[in-house]
Amino acid sequence: MPQLDIDIVFRPNETLKGDAVQKLADAAGKVFDTPPGKTWVKINPVPRNCWAENKTKLSSHAGPVVVSILKRTAPGPEEIEAEVSSLTRVIAGILERPNEEIHIKYEADAIGRVAYGGKLVK
Repeated sequence: MPQLDIDIVFRPNETLKGDAVQKLADAAGKVFDTPPGKTWVKINPVPRNCWAENKTKLSSHAGPVVVSILKRTAPGPEEIEAEVSSLTRVIAGILERPNEEIHIKYEADAIGRVAYGGKLVK
């Protein structure tokens, strides 16, 4: 049940290309080795005027991509490292961003605090 919320700070006049969201979902499903329909991806477009970094101006070339991952239970450090490495590469490739602009964070375990279809994740 991995769920990825992806905030993308778009370049000026940029939009997502055709099936980019589906490609992201398929690639993440492969990384997490989940069956069809069990890895979800949601894109949150962030206009450039809604993102700032202290004492820095964004370049016109690429904006950051912040990925939040919710899983039933967070994996251990070694598995997280392997997932982050793979996810960074595929997300950067699909969104045409340098790896350095992909930032990934893992949320707290979904067990006991998230419900799907009215049923608490156990």
